[in-house]
Amino acid sequence: MDISKEQTQPQTFKDLIRNMSQNGKRVFLVSIPGTLLISFPLITVLFFFFDYMIQLGMSVVEIEALRIFNQALLFSVLGVHVFYLLLLDRELPFKKRVLTGLKKTALVFPTIIVATILYTVLTTFGLALLVIPGLIIYAYLGLFAQTIAFENKGIVKSLMRSRQLVIGSFWRILGLLLLTIISSNVLIVGAEILFLFMLGTPIFWVDIVINTILYLFMMPFIGSLYMSMYFDLRARQEAFDYAVFSKERGQLVS
Repeated sequence: MDISKEQTQPQTFKDLIRNMSQNGKRVFLVSIPGTLLISFPLITVLFFFFDYMIQLGMSVVEIEALRIFNQALLFSVLGVHVFYLLLLDRELPFKKRVLTGLKKTALVFPTIIVATILYTVLTTFGLALLVIPGLIIYAYLGLFAQTIAFENKGIVKSLMRSRQLVIGSFWRILGLLLLTIISSNVLIVGAEILFLFMLGTPIFWVDIVINTILYLFMMPFIGSLYMSMYFDLRARQEAFDYAVFSKERGQLVS
C-alpha cells in the first residue's frame, strides 16, 4: 500500500503536488497494463462516437459537452483504476495487483458512466449560463468518482457527496482541477499538432494511439492527485484519519 499517515491528514497545496509525484512514480509500472487495457478501447469508442456525432451536424454546445464528457470519463475511470492500485498491498504479486485493480474498476464502471453523463449535463448547462455556474458545478461535483470507488456511493449520492466534501475548499479544488485539465490538454493538443506537422494530414488511428500513450503516462499522476484531494477533503471535513482510512480500506480490498 502506498498511502502514508500524512496523506490522510489535511495537506497544503505543496503536499498535494508532492504526494501526486511520489504516488504517481510508485504506481506507474503496475498501472501500465490496466491503463492500456482500459484506455485504448475506451478512447477508440469515444473517438468514433465523437466523429459520428460531428458528421450528424451537432451544435457547438453539443460538441463541447461531448468533449467534456470524454475527458471526464477518462479521468474518472482511469483515475479510479489508479486509486485501487494505490490501495492494494505492494507485496502482492504484480499480476495479482493488475488483475485486482482491473476487476474492481470494472465493478464500478457502469455507475461511473452514468454519473459522468449527469456531471457533464450539469457542467455544460452551467457553462452555458455565463461560464461561472459551470465552473462552480465542475469543482463542487468533480470528485464524484473517488466517492464511488472508496465509499461505494451511487450515481446521485456520489455527486452530492463530492459537493459536501468540497465545501470550504472550493477555490483550491477548482484551481487544481483546472490546472490538471489545462496541462493535460496542452500535452495532448501539442502532440497532435506535432504529428500533424510531421505527417501532413490528420490520421484517425494516429490520434487514438497518441491519446492512449499520453494517458498511459499522465494517469498515474492525475489519479494520484485526485486521490490526495479526496483524502485531504475528508480530513478537513470530518473525523477522518489513518485509523478510519485503514478500516474503510480493509473493507474495500478484502
